Amino acid sequence: MKITFLIALLIGSISGQTSIEKPIRVSLNELIGKSGIYDGKMVLVSAFVVSGFEEFGLSSNGSVAEIWLDYPSRPRLVPPPDFKLLSEKESKLLDKYLREKGCHLVSATFTGRFDYDDLSNSSSKFGYGHLNRFKQRLIIREIADVMTEKCPKP
Repeated sequence: MKITFLIALLIGSISGQTSIEKPIRVSLNELIGKSGIYDGKMVLVSAFVVSGFEEFGLSSNGSVAEIWLDYPSRPRLVPPPDFKLLSEKESKLLDKYLREKGCHLVSATFTGRFDYDDLSNSSSKFGYGHLNRFKQRLIIREIADVMTEKCPKP
């Protein structure tokens, strides 16, 4: 009886870990243009990554962040994510490429929870990122296809 209960509990906990909703594949432009549709949803998006002083985000052109990025381990995320980062190896590779000196573009595919806050609305929650200046954020669950390339010559 106890063994049956423990097996059922174990199966339930394992299945609970894999019940995260399937992400919606979306382009960065669509995510920005139709943000309200994807608010609170798991999405999969490929884009350039911009990182620098008080900036960490997704970009369509590799120069200006358009969607703020957050790791799920960051304290005080509201609402808190119900998942952890699944791709530690890819996260370290992304960090390595972003720290390289010289002109280069870094891109990756991200899966995560998309949050939207219409800052022009009086019921605005917070905004995201440095000084809460971003309307959108992606809390990263998984990183894949991390690549780097040299900047194009002018």
